[in-house]
Amino acid sequence: MQETVEIPISSFGQFFREAGEDTVALPHCLDCGRHHWYPMERCPHCFSERLEWASVSGRATVYSVTTVRYAFTAATRGQTPYGIALVTFDDVPDVRMVCRTNASEKGSDVAIGDAVMVSVTTDATDPDTGMVSCTPLASDAESGEHGER
Repeated sequence: MQETVEIPISSFGQFFREAGEDTVALPHCLDCGRHHWYPMERCPHCFSERLEWASVSGRATVYSVTTVRYAFTAATRGQTPYGIALVTFDDVPDVRMVCRTNASEKGSDVAIGDAVMVSVTTDATDPDTGMVSCTPLASDAESGEHGER
C-alpha cells in the first residue's frame, strides 16, 4: 500500500507549483474524499485539515462564458478581446474553475456546454503564478461526448 503524503494547501502558488504538463491538481480532503476550489487551510465540506493535492483529468464542460473587451489593468492592455469561461470538471462535477479562452471580436471560441481541456501554465519568472486556460475538444459529432453549440 502506497502512503499518501499530505501537502499543505495554503496558496495559489502551490496550485501552480503542482501543475505539470497536462496536469491539473485540486485540493482533496483525505477525510471526506471531496475536492474543492480555492486553495484553503481546511476542507470547506468537513473542515478537516488533512488535505492533499490530487490530479484530475482536466476534461471539463463550459458552464458559463463571457468575452472581455475592455482592459481593466495595464497588464491586459493590447490583449483584448479575451474570453473567460467558468468550467465544471467532468471527473469532479462539484468543482468549478475560471479559465481563460481564446476570443476574437465575435466572441469566445467556446460556448456553454462545450467540452474543453483545462491546462495550467506556470510563469517562467515566478513559479507561484501562472495562467489557467481551456481549449475546445472535439464536438459531439466527432466524439459522441458533449452537445453541439
